[in-house]
Amino acid sequence: MSVSNQSGDGGAGSPESSQSSVLLWLISGSVFFGASFQIGTPLIQSKYDPGPSFISMVLGIILLVGGGGIWVARFIAKKLRRANSSNQRPIKMIGLVLSYIASIPFIGFHIATLVFGIASMNILRVSPKLSCIATAVLMLVVHLVFVEMFGIQLPKFSLLEYFRA
Repeated sequence: MSVSNQSGDGGAGSPESSQSSVLLWLISGSVFFGASFQIGTPLIQSKYDPGPSFISMVLGIILLVGGGGIWVARFIAKKLRRANSSNQRPIKMIGLVLSYIASIPFIGFHIATLVFGIASMNILRVSPKLSCIATAVLMLVVHLVFVEMFGIQLPKFSLLEYFRA
């Protein structure tokens, strides 16, 4: 007995969305990797310290390898699925991530993460109860690690400051 998964919940989708997601990985990886060489190193930096460009370089390499891996996997598979509404999910997620990053300075980390966590899991078709619980746990862990343990200030709600004159 063979089972065919025609639901479209996972997989490559149409060729256009395949190419756009691979290009997104490769372009962003190239930008991060190229920008890492533009970041200067402090004069007092230890020779054993990788410097401020290290995280950008590592992220660029990860994105380039990931994009190449996706491209190779899709090239080998050559399995096209019919276009349906699930092909819009990567585009929705990219828009949501960009709006999350842009909203953090204005509405703060906690509110932005709450909205992002619930909305992203809604796009990924996770149950509302599980998405609320997972988002709350994520926010608690990040708050405990960064604020309580390392003493790093997370962005707070500052939208009112932009309207005060």
